[in-house]
Amino acid sequence: MVTKESLEEQYAKLETAQLLEIININSGYTDMAIAVALAVLKHRDVPVESIEDAREAAPVEVDPELLENCLVDLSFFQKFFFYIAWPISAYGSLYRLILRSADQSQLPFRRNGYILKSYQSSFYSLYGFILTMVAMATSTSIGDSAWLVWIGGFGIPYAIDQLFNREKLTKKIERIISERGDFEWD
Repeated sequence: MVTKESLEEQYAKLETAQLLEIININSGYTDMAIAVALAVLKHRDVPVESIEDAREAAPVEVDPELLENCLVDLSFFQKFFFYIAWPISAYGSLYRLILRSADQSQLPFRRNGYILKSYQSSFYSLYGFILTMVAMATSTSIGDSAWLVWIGGFGIPYAIDQLFNREKLTKKIERIISERGDFEWD
């Protein structure tokens, strides 16, 4: 295991330019490694301006295939499918909640980089489940028309997705990819 002391000893032997590379935001080093590199630079009396310049983010290279796939929206029929078929949906939010410890990156949309589709499939499955429960609870009072309410209820998550959810997710995904060059699943 790497200790702070071993890093201090190792970094003391490095050139100043190498230490400046370590403290770069996109360097991929741990917080401890960056903190030790900063301490060594300060001990060497490196100007604060040089350290701040090195801390600025270097341009991140983004995989073109990831960019192409990550913001692809579900079609209307896919949205309706996830709303209706939430019990058998292998990508749905219930599946994700039950199998939280499973490797989430292996779910079909995620495996192919369809980040927005993955979030939307969970969103529509969750609303499908919630409105199914509402329809079942109200079926005794309004009878068979409860299922028509359930089908018509698709308009609620569809409107929320179109007006609020999709734009918010798109901005979040774009920000994460522009900062990191990749997307890590929660």
